[in-house]
Amino acid sequence: MSGNICESFIMKSDSNHSIQFQVLAPEQHNRWDEFVEICPQGTLFHTTWWYRAWRIEPTVHVIYGDDEQIQAGICLNIGRKIGVKSTVRPPLTPCNGPLFLPSRKHSRHHKNTHAKNMLLMTIRSLPMMGMYDLILRPEDRDVLPYLWNGFESHVCYTHVIPCKEQGNWLQQASKTQQWSIRKANRDVAEGKYTLDESPPISAVASLLAATANFKGFSSAHYSSLLSVWWKDVTDRGVGKAYLLRDDEGNTISTALMVWDSRCAYYVSGGIRPDFRKRSLANVLVIHRMIENAHAMNLDFDFEGSILPGVERFFRSFGAEMRPLYRVVKLPSWRAFVTWQAYHYFSKHRKRQWLSSE
Repeated sequence: MSGNICESFIMKSDSNHSIQFQVLAPEQHNRWDEFVEICPQGTLFHTTWWYRAWRIEPTVHVIYGDDEQIQAGICLNIGRKIGVKSTVRPPLTPCNGPLFLPSRKHSRHHKNTHAKNMLLMTIRSLPMMGMYDLILRPEDRDVLPYLWNGFESHVCYTHVIPCKEQGNWLQQASKTQQWSIRKANRDVAEGKYTLDESPPISAVASLLAATANFKGFSSAHYSSLLSVWWKDVTDRGVGKAYLLRDDEGNTISTALMVWDSRCAYYVSGGIRPDFRKRSLANVLVIHRMIENAHAMNLDFDFEGSILPGVERFFRSFGAEMRPLYRVVKLPSWRAFVTWQAYHYFSKHRKRQWLSSE
């Protein structure tokens, strides 16, 4: 192996093949990005360039096989969360789990066992921290290796409109949403709205910040870096911004979409507070994003939310619901107490049941 590797250790796999764990030096990170591109679960969110776009220097743990090719690994931002050393996702990053190449054998047993072993070895390679917080892709369905190693799992959902439904996906949407999209497009044709697909990022950032403030969320952790991150994304040709204006030129709604070779992702959106009840504005932007994604032969991923109002809106587009897992481990007792207290007061003490629609 190259002398640029800064840390390694060796073990034997269950099949008695030599497996080598290594932490890649920064000058070797391009090897990881190439691996992400060929890995079935890989997304642009797993690449080192995505982390660097946010001015984060990631740590990359890899597993090499006998052929000295990367077989599995994980790209991490190691920072602090709830007062302890932890994995920390960059802004607008929906996943940060490990990746591995599938088994070359075709039987279900071999595939499942291979996936289990790759995950167990990747988990073993993780550094000592007070908290581990990983969000997996929908393709990663086996969480047993995490549970065996002291993680707890939480089920989340995303919503995806597959590219194979190009041209007829709208038939799966609710009748109300179908009418809204037709009405919104007529309004554009009549000049009531203008949808800009190459707006200045400053205008987008302003509306995103206003939306975050209205919802009571803090956008300070990414607002200052949004423009430099967006330059890296657009320089690579993997992102598009959308800004909807009314006939007087006032900004109404905005969204950011990024993509890789398989899928396009809706990573952020905003809408003027006084238009919040007038859903046609958001509908128009999302409709255009879906159409653009399908035109590139990509699936469209809403990067769904478990918030009831947001989930209801995404569901109305008739997308496929896909479960995904968030796995968390809290070796630090301080982090464990803080985490459990948050969940108790924010979730378990709720007395009002959510009724059906």
